[in-house]
Amino acid sequence: MRVLLNLNIFLLLLFQGVVYAQQADLDSLRANVNPAITTPETVYSLSELGERLTRQGEFAEAKEWLLLGFEVSDRLDSEKDEPQFDILLNLGSLYLSQEAPDSAIIMFDQADLLDVAPENRNRLYNLKATAHQMAGDLELSSQIFEDAISLADSLGREDQVAGLRMNLGSVYRSMGEDIEAMRNYYDALVFAEQQEDSTFIAITTNNIGHLFVDMADYDQASFYLDTSEDVSRAIGHTVNLKRVMVNKGNLYTAIEEYDLAEDYYREALNLTDEANDRLGAVRIYYNLARMESKRGNFARSEEIFLFTLEETRRLGSIEGQYNSTISLGDLEAEQGNYGAAARWFARAQSLAEERGYRGLQKESYNRLYDVYKEAGNASMALQWLERLNELEDSLSTDEKLELQAEYETLFNIRTREQRAEIIEARQQEVQARVNLQRWLIIFAFSLGGFLLAVAYVLNKSNRKVKEVNSELEDSNLKIREVNKTVKEQNDELEQVNQIKNKLFAIIAHDLRGPLSSLQSLIYLIREHDLSKDEMDNILDSLDRNIQDNSNMMDNLLAWAKAQMNGIQLNKRTFDLFEASKAVIEQIRFQASYKGVDLQMEISKGVLVSADYDVVKLILRNLVANAIKFSQADDTVTVKAEFKSSFVEVQVIDEGMGIKPEDQPKLFGNTHFTTRGTKNEKGSGLGLNLSKEFIEGHGGQLWFESEYEAGTTFYFTLPKAKKSELENQNGKSSDEIKPETVKQESS
Repeated sequence: MRVLLNLNIFLLLLFQGVVYAQQADLDSLRANVNPAITTPETVYSLSELGERLTRQGEFAEAKEWLLLGFEVSDRLDSEKDEPQFDILLNLGSLYLSQEAPDSAIIMFDQADLLDVAPENRNRLYNLKATAHQMAGDLELSSQIFEDAISLADSLGREDQVAGLRMNLGSVYRSMGEDIEAMRNYYDALVFAEQQEDSTFIAITTNNIGHLFVDMADYDQASFYLDTSEDVSRAIGHTVNLKRVMVNKGNLYTAIEEYDLAEDYYREALNLTDEANDRLGAVRIYYNLARMESKRGNFARSEEIFLFTLEETRRLGSIEGQYNSTISLGDLEAEQGNYGAAARWFARAQSLAEERGYRGLQKESYNRLYDVYKEAGNASMALQWLERLNELEDSLSTDEKLELQAEYETLFNIRTREQRAEIIEARQQEVQARVNLQRWLIIFAFSLGGFLLAVAYVLNKSNRKVKEVNSELEDSNLKIREVNKTVKEQNDELEQVNQIKNKLFAIIAHDLRGPLSSLQSLIYLIREHDLSKDEMDNILDSLDRNIQDNSNMMDNLLAWAKAQMNGIQLNKRTFDLFEASKAVIEQIRFQASYKGVDLQMEISKGVLVSADYDVVKLILRNLVANAIKFSQADDTVTVKAEFKSSFVEVQVIDEGMGIKPEDQPKLFGNTHFTTRGTKNEKGSGLGLNLSKEFIEGHGGQLWFESEYEAGTTFYFTLPKAKKSELENQNGKSSDEIKPETVKQESS
């Protein structure tokens, strides 16, 4: 919730130095700009017009002028990067004002591709970091601010460093790292006081006072907020004065002086009304509602929160709607109305997922888990706890992959630069030698009296040029060979990295998820007095988790062993009937849980020459996969029959089938995986691992599938040779009479 409450801080600082300037006559600006004139000046005029309209809240008209400015910038023949950069930054700022950070980030990423001056690029970093903060990516936001501070410091821009530290402090405050936030705020305040910048002093002291309110150091909070109020009134800075009034209201709410707190909130509302800032007014009402709740006036608090919900819906503010709904849920939970609270939290969760705000999703999952736990609904509490664990795992994995991709990109760029430098040095050396020969030839021609010497020199020079050309050709050939070798090594490294990343992702996510669920189940059993039905459900869930974990560990260990040592098979002759029967018995519970009927139609005496444990692993993967994508009352059948020199095995299901567009992905290098009919998830290793093992036996794996009608997987294994059968059974293969056996499991 801190992200929304601090939004006005960021937007205020984004336009520092210009926000408080006198507004130009917009009608005059509209009348004088001519989009038909394709010049950089036209683009800058359209950009300024859009920026001013954005600050006045005229978002629709601002967007029209800015898009028109982008079209004009695209028509420029030269010097287009700087004006187009300005347009893209103002378009991104417009989206930030509309609380659409994802759209803003797209604009900022596009601007980042343009060639502009370093001081302008820092303006981009400031906006980009703010967008990621609004989207809930606080770690990434803080990193971008740190990079921007380094750039500003290298340019000697102390004013930019101070402003960026102010914004970075707000990010740390949102992350709950109050000490780091205070350090950055104080650094900014020292600069503001050295420069005697009253505006910056007013903003900085207000932010420090706000932070002290959060830290419950109310004496310090009062001192800094009083300072900010005095400076703001002295310079007529009404925007910051409004923020001071809100923060003072929060201060006196915290110390339970509610009448005084309400007076400050009312003054802030008056200042907001004068500026026609509807969204700002909603934020103040939001704080007022929280005060009424703390005061015990639940009905009044609910009335205000419902008003803020309706206002933010009219204004199109998704975050505003989220905060209103989550607060209404908190209000109901505080009064013990857990059912009503859960409904509000569910609405908040839907809003967060709609815009992809993962930080808010995490908060809403936490609320839903807490309210169901308080209500004694263990099953629903477990469901939301598992979703929370899964989201936290995905956030951690995404951050690691993003950081790894950034370092790989930097490494590849540096490698290409080094190669280019080597090639350029060689070419310069060759060119210097050629130039030397050219001057020798010119000198020889100038000596008319030494014709024989000239001829000799020419002949010698030509030979040297040929040698140089030959050397250059040899160098180019070697460079091409080196490039080919490097490309092969890069391809191999990329494959190794993919294997490593997949292994880490499985360990960090798929293995951690079931263990987290197991921990959650144990917590529920220990902390709650569960009924027999609830206990049975939890034990079933525990059994499934252990089975899934065991299957995944088998696949993971087999896969890791194959990657490190290659496929090593311990072949022997065995009856496929026995291997299939063992797999059916092992996986019977999984089928029973989903209501799937298992059938085995395999004759006794179907002897194959293969690795017994590996064949069981292959069968278990294929049968488990068939169960995963089957519905209740579907049938999964395992068949086998002789085909000349091999045995063909079929695993047939009547499930959901595979979409045509997904079929080519099944045996790719990306470990493709989808959710099952009961939202089961997998690692994506099973099919590829099975294919590798089957091909290691000299067999093949393929499938036939019709979407929504079912799938059949086929694979072949070598039939036991006659000599092997005689050694094992003491009789020829012609004497073995297969006995057909049908085994069912339901």
